[in-house]
Amino acid sequence: MKKAIGLIVALAVAACAIGGFMYLNASTAVPSIIEHSHQLELNSEMTLADLPISISKGTLINGESVVTTSKLGKNEVILILENEYGFKCDHMYSYEVVDTTAPVLENVTDITLQKGSTSDLWDGIVVSDNSEEEITTSIEGEYTLQTSGTYAITYVAVDASGNETREEVTLTVKEVYVPDLTHEYVWDDQEIITNNGYTLKIQDGIPSIDGIIIVNKTYSIPSTFGNGLTADTLTAFNTMRTEAAAEGLTLWNASGYRSYTYQKGLYNNYCARRGQSAADTFSARPGFSEHQLGMAIDLNTITQEFKNTAEGQWVANNCYKYGFIIRYPEGKDHITGYIYEPWHIRYVGVDLATILYNGGEWITLEEYYGIESVYPSDYATKKKPVVEPVIDPEVEEDEPAVEDEVHEDDPVEEPSTDPVEDQPTDEEDSEEGVIL
Repeated sequence: MKKAIGLIVALAVAACAIGGFMYLNASTAVPSIIEHSHQLELNSEMTLADLPISISKGTLINGESVVTTSKLGKNEVILILENEYGFKCDHMYSYEVVDTTAPVLENVTDITLQKGSTSDLWDGIVVSDNSEEEITTSIEGEYTLQTSGTYAITYVAVDASGNETREEVTLTVKEVYVPDLTHEYVWDDQEIITNNGYTLKIQDGIPSIDGIIIVNKTYSIPSTFGNGLTADTLTAFNTMRTEAAAEGLTLWNASGYRSYTYQKGLYNNYCARRGQSAADTFSARPGFSEHQLGMAIDLNTITQEFKNTAEGQWVANNCYKYGFIIRYPEGKDHITGYIYEPWHIRYVGVDLATILYNGGEWITLEEYYGIESVYPSDYATKKKPVVEPVIDPEVEEDEPAVEDEVHEDDPVEEPSTDPVEDQPTDEEDSEEGVIL
């Protein structure tokens, strides 16, 4: 009996000793932080596990918590640590949020402008910073847009913490280009086999394929060609407009036929304002405009937003039924030579229009026939004096009026009161509001 009692006592003493030993280890092996850095970048995204620290005798158990770095200066956060025995403790970690990141300047490149330009040199340039505070911007260097020459300028962006970014560029101010429009480019009569095997015939300076007159940057028509919208174009447009109206939609002719003379003034105006390189992306040179054919119409509002209107969407999906095509489709500017124009339709007849509609994925005339649209390499040298066209007294030469549509042989109808397009205003003088 005494032996049993002694054994029990011995075991109890041993248990207490072991427990005491474990308690001492658990309580003395307290996790701790070996701090490496107290500075964090402003608005950097990180969790506690991303902190630049090392932990001794334990692990971090709230590592998924987000660290606040949106406020400059001193900040504190609680770290919860645990050792291998399950002992937990809190550690107050102090850190400082600093801003050492300079602003970012994007799209800064050398600039070329026409003399007298009113362009803002910051147009298209994006300035950003990791802070949400105001960024101070400036341009250093002497320059003037009123005198041609080459200028070295520097774009500067400074944030509230004094971080600075500088980008040096060259500003070139060129003399205003005034093209020689007293002579026209006329093709010699010939036959050309296109890349797709079609025969392009040029007769009396008029290029055509299977009866479809081709006018683009490569192929022009004489200055004497055209005298208003053609009868087929007019009839098709009136039918389309009537059937659109039956669905509650309103279509009008914002710009139809234009004479060579009118197009000459229009193009020259754009060259003076924007320079020839820019003008050539959205305005046709005289003799190279489909409007002179009398088979092209600009509809409603001449902006890219037309595509998002009910009328614009209806035209894109239905104009082929009346023989019209979207002449300059979206994403085809490298083929047609012109920007996307959802408002510009060209009459080619129902059969061809249906093919080019292609289920809504428009094919251009250039793609279909295998022709290019690039101004001829001899454009500047192979030109003849312009022969001013004889204009029908009923056709206004100096504006593409809707009244141009009405001809004596057409069915009698009330003259249209639709708005017409006059010389472009400053608001219209943009790549989204131009008359091709």
